[in-house]
Amino acid sequence: MRFNRRQIIQSVGALPPLAMLGQAGILHAAPGEDPYVAAGIAMEDNRVWTLVSVNGAQPRFFWFDTGAWESYISEDYARAAGLEKRGYTLVAGIGGERDADVYRAKTVEIGGAFNIDGMSFAAIDWMNGTTAEEAAGIVGGGLFMSRDSDLDLIKGEWRIYPSGRKTREGYYPIPDSFKGDRDYGFLRADGHVGGFDGKFLLDTGAPGWVFLDKYGSEKSGLWTSGQPYAPTQSRGFGRGRIPTRLYRVDRMKLYKFVLQNALVAVTKPSVGLAEFPHIDGLIGLKALRYFHMGFDAKARQLYLKPNGLAAPTDHDYPMSGLWFEQKGDRITIDDVGIGSPAAAAGCQVGDEVRGIGWDALLKAIYGAAGDTVAFDYTRGGKAGRVEFQLAPYL
Repeated sequence: MRFNRRQIIQSVGALPPLAMLGQAGILHAAPGEDPYVAAGIAMEDNRVWTLVSVNGAQPRFFWFDTGAWESYISEDYARAAGLEKRGYTLVAGIGGERDADVYRAKTVEIGGAFNIDGMSFAAIDWMNGTTAEEAAGIVGGGLFMSRDSDLDLIKGEWRIYPSGRKTREGYYPIPDSFKGDRDYGFLRADGHVGGFDGKFLLDTGAPGWVFLDKYGSEKSGLWTSGQPYAPTQSRGFGRGRIPTRLYRVDRMKLYKFVLQNALVAVTKPSVGLAEFPHIDGLIGLKALRYFHMGFDAKARQLYLKPNGLAAPTDHDYPMSGLWFEQKGDRITIDDVGIGSPAAAAGCQVGDEVRGIGWDALLKAIYGAAGDTVAFDYTRGGKAGRVEFQLAPYL
């Protein structure tokens, strides 16, 4: 079965006593306790969720992120858990780089299955003010890669094997899948997207299919292809947002596995962070959800196994084809997607929107297929009105 967040709370409450991990996530193995299973992993809202309690504080939901070596915590939850500040670090990601305070926890309980002593977190302020149902932090991929482990999104389990994983029936070893050293590293795989081959970061913390930033954007040629696209923006650990376009590709490859009808997020060529010099882009959860992921810590080897999950029709993108810019009370159209309902209705970049507020405008363009979007505008001093229906067009 697949878990949701409500079932996580029920499942964690029914688990046996916790196993213990020691300093820096080193497991204290005990006979007969192999593997340790965190049976409270949920795949929901394009994220992987688990309950985490820091220093015995009220448990909060964290994202499980194989694309982040470090773990992160909201400043609000760090203060609520009474964490000690221990310096700062540099946090980098989509949207730029920034300094972040580092907090040290005495104990961290993950998924109701195991504890970690002396764990450090980098603080991120954009998670402040979250509710109990939202993420208060991120469990980084460094823990996933510190011991032989499996991530099973169908059963909702994160399994750790302190004595080592003996066999991996049905799993495929991914060549050259670990890049890094003893203290830092990330997972990658060969992929084919948008007409080019490259190395891709495997990132369960990214909610989309594929993200091409800078080098990958240049190599793919999608930005200048003239293909239909949906305008949007990307953001991450940095404070900035990057203009982005979503394109549909008929097929993509992850190693030898072919996935159909993927959405590819592409930044403007030569714009973006390109955080890792050894990758061309990242593959996110919408693609990785079709696999069990396993890791051999000694060999530094990633394994993938198709999990049999049926592929749904993915229309998870803005169906108007519009992106707006707001400066004070002035709202203008900043981008119009090729092939979109807005383009067919005659919307143009630079049109100034009239007669509707920002919140109402956003609610309209993020509606469901068949909903009507209508607003007045001025163009070159002349007034006009546009009306169209939202529809999946990619």
